Amino acid sequence: MPAKQDRPADRRFDSSQQPSTRPPDEKWSEHEHLSAPVQAQARKLIDEAGSPDLAKQALESAADDQPLGNSRQDAFARQSGFPSYLALFEASTPMASEAGKNWHITALPKKEWMVWNDRELKAEGTFRTLDEAQSYVPRQSPDSPS
Repeated sequence: MPAKQDRPADRRFDSSQQPSTRPPDEKWSEHEHLSAPVQAQARKLIDEAGSPDLAKQALESAADDQPLGNSRQDAFARQSGFPSYLALFEASTPMASEAGKNWHITALPKKEWMVWNDRELKAEGTFRTLDEAQSYVPRQSPDSPS
């Protein structure tokens, strides 16, 4: 019987051949957070997909099909036109902290600005200019901690 020819789909993934994107940490165990069944499923996915890159694409596609986050933060972000709270937060500029509220200003489509705080998770107003939005943000009182 002739020897089986090594085709790309037959090769097993060897993580030692891939550069690590993780910073070195002597205390971190390579598979600290993965259970044996999860590792087995990952190996099976790589085998069935044919390569680690195709397996990653399949995982990303499956993750994209997951329902949107159901947190209050994500709901507020979607209502404001952002796909997630993280996207909203990254697009925002922190302005002040007052009475336990962290105030932010975010640029919106149509050249508007939104003022909001992270405690109430609601838009306090939309403004036509950044200056108008900044003037709405409460100023920190002298007895408030910095």
